[in-house]
Order: sequence, then structure tokens, then C-alpha cells
Amino acid sequence: MSAARRSIYCRLLLIPLLGPGCGGEPAAPDLGGTDGAGPRVDQASPADLAAADLGMSLDLAPLLDLAPPVDLAPPADLAVPLDLAIPLDLTIPPDLSPRVDLAIPPDLAPPVDLTPPPDLVTPPDLTPTCADGLKNNTETDVDCGGPGACQRCPAGKGCMGNGDCATEYCGNGKCAVPDCMDGVKNGTESDIDCGGACPACAPGKKCNANLDCAPHLCTAMVCKVAVSCAEHLAAGNKGSGLYTIQPPKAINPLSVYCEQVKAGGGWALVFQVHDVTGLSENKFIAATGNNRFTDVTWEFAGGVFKVAANARPPQPLLVNGALDVGLFSGGWSDLRMACSKKNTDATEEAFGLVTGFVAANGNGKLLGAAANGKSYAVDKAQNSQGNSTIWVDNEVDGINSGHYLCDYTGGSAVNGTTQFSLCYTDFLNNDNAKDQGDSIVAIGFGTERGDDGWSPGFTFECGPMGATALQNTGTFSIWIR
Repeated sequence: MSAARRSIYCRLLLIPLLGPGCGGEPAAPDLGGTDGAGPRVDQASPADLAAADLGMSLDLAPLLDLAPPVDLAPPADLAVPLDLAIPLDLTIPPDLSPRVDLAIPPDLAPPVDLTPPPDLVTPPDLTPTCADGLKNNTETDVDCGGPGACQRCPAGKGCMGNGDCATEYCGNGKCAVPDCMDGVKNGTESDIDCGGACPACAPGKKCNANLDCAPHLCTAMVCKVAVSCAEHLAAGNKGSGLYTIQPPKAINPLSVYCEQVKAGGGWALVFQVHDVTGLSENKFIAATGNNRFTDVTWEFAGGVFKVAANARPPQPLLVNGALDVGLFSGGWSDLRMACSKKNTDATEEAFGLVTGFVAANGNGKLLGAAANGKSYAVDKAQNSQGNSTIWVDNEVDGINSGHYLCDYTGGSAVNGTTQFSLCYTDFLNNDNAKDQGDSIVAIGFGTERGDDGWSPGFTFECGPMGATALQNTGTFSIWIR
């Protein structure tokens, strides 16, 4: 566009809006006036303006009709009402403005210790324990049983094995109180169903004390059969009574009465009669085959003989009889005899003890143990006569020496008498006229083999009796240790 046209547009259209100079445009050239050759622009007609544009035909009427009025202010009725105008102070009202202090009010502020409550620190530990009130993990019932660290369950609680139970017995899935027939070692038992409060254990079973094995011994925590009453005594069995022992020559254990108090204890009763009324030597020989009353196991009760396995062991004032002393061979050493003139009487009116009897004889016999009349040094306090020497009248059922029950019989030999006696004199060399009846304790079976007119059965002397003797009367005992 030429400068002249631009000047005209500026004057006609833009001056009312932008003011003189048309936004810095240079002043239009003077197109004439009173001083010039032509009319002034502001006085020129539209046709004149068009002719001035170097031949450009321009009809400005429409433009002039569309030009906005010089006053561009909006009509008064369209102005924003005063009461709706945005207030000049656009700040947020005080009640809606944020407080300068943004801290949470004290009642809402967290405590100084900002550590969250414990239950929010770590989730609860749900690991099973032995005190969580639940049956879990390996437990067999609530908080008990199982292979873990929980305590054993009491009776009535669930179990899978004996180890789950404090009673040490699990039966049918429940802990139960043990008994002596449950096939389990539990309770006070020292072995399965024996020992403690249960019956005594057999040899070979485990034990904690002799009582677990009675009448056997507890040695090295194992029940064993003792070989003697002395072994029982050494193991602490100090009460007199029946014990089980197995002497060296016995095939099976024997029941034996042990005297554990008198004369130091440890004595096995191998012969005892306290009432043999009705006994005859003939019956004895018929039952045993001989009259060697210490060489066979026998019992006499109610007029009847019983032998071997059928016979009970002799017991003081209870059972008349004897045990075969040969069964004890190699298992004893000392000898003791005692007697009373009365039937069924425990009083020891006379007694004698020979220490080392077996060693002195070289064998374990009684009848025939040594030559008749052999002497032994003894303890004065251990015989009723107070002697320091004791002699033995010891004969079997052969021809005797003419001496009987520690007395001289005038030298006449009698066939078949059997006797065993402790004497307080050297009866073989003692004149009966000076001292008749030299017995401490004397036992003979008649005066010859079989019944005879003088004595059908046993003949006894208890202490010095002179020319008299007892026939099937009195209480007589032989003990070995």
C-alpha cells in the first residue's frame, strides 16, 4: 500500500482509536487546502480521496458506515451494576483465609513420642507357642505333647505316644494313669510292668533298688539272684525272712529263710524241726531212701513227708524240714546250731558257732564232713557254754564209734545211726562217769537205722542233759553262712 493511502486510512479509521499519529505513523502529507492546489483531506469528499489513489477506485462508504462510533464506551444500561462489581479488595475474607499458624491444634497434634502404638509397630506374632491356648504346631493337645519344647500332657489329654504324656503312658490316643499290666515302663516302674509299686522284677530286669527285685538283688542296676543270704545282707536286705537265692550247686533258684540279725546275720536255715510228733524214721527212709536228714530236701507236716520240689523250705516255727546242704557246696563257710527243749519255741537255750567250718574240713558237708570228734577253735561269746574249743560228733548211717550224742555208750557199736552234734568236751576221751551228756546241741536219728524200741524218730539233747534225752520233742535248727 502506498504511503498516501495508508495515511488516508490512518486518518479516517484509526485516529479515533489510536489517537494522532496513528500509532507513530508519520504525519500524512498535506494534500492541499487553501494554501495548496487541492482540498484538504478532512474536507475532501470520498470521491476526491478515491481519485487521489493513483487511479484506484475505492468506495469507502461501506467502511464509513461500519466504522464504530467515536465513543466506544458501552452503553450505560449495559454497564456492570455497581452492586455486582467485583470489590476492589479481592483478598479472601479473614474468616476464610488460612491461619498463619498451620499447626494442628494441640488436641489433634500427635504426642511427643511419635512411635506408633505397639500393635501398629509390628503385626502380632502368630508363631505357635506352648502357651497360646491352641492345639497347634506339633502339639498333641492344647499346649502340650509333641516332639517340641512343650510340656507333657496330663492324664486325659490327647497323645500319639508315651513320650507325649506326663504319665508316660498313652492308651487309645489319651494319656492315662499307668498300671502294672500296660506293657510299658512308666510310673514308678524300674522295668516294664515291674519294680516300684508293681510286682518285683525277675532276674535280668532293670532295677533301682533291691525292693524292685525282691526277693532278688539289685546289682549294677540289674536284678540278679543272690547266691547266699550273706549276699542279700551285703546288698542291704537286713530283714530276716524268705529270700530267693541260687546256691552254687542248685539248678534253679531256691526259696530260703535268711536270718539277718542274730550272730551277724547272713545265715541260711538248712534244718529246722519244732514239732515232729508222729514222725518215724521208717517213714523218713521210705520217703527219702535214707536217714541222712541233712543230705536231702524234705518237709514233714501233718504226719506226711514231702521231698525235693514238693517240699517247702524250713522256716522257724512254721515248717519242719531241711534243705540238701550239698546244694550250697562252695557257697558257705560258717556253721551255727541252736535249740530249745520246747516245741515251737524261738528261745535259744543252747547254741554254738564254728567259724571256718568248711575251710577246716575241706568240703561243704555236714554229715560226714570230718572225722568224728574233730575239734574247732571258737569264739567264747558265740557258744552257750563259753568254750574256746568245740568238738563235733559226726556220724553217718554206718557202724558208729560207740559214742552217741556226745556221750560214750560203753564201746558197743550200733549199726546205722546218723547224728550231728556240737559238744563241749572231747567226748571220745571223756569218762561218762565224770561228765555224762556233754552236748551243746545234739541231733540223732534213733539209735540205729530204722525205728527201734528206744526212739522211733529223732533223739535230741539241748545243753547238758546228763543221761536224759528228748524224743521227737523240742525246737532245733542248723544254719550255714
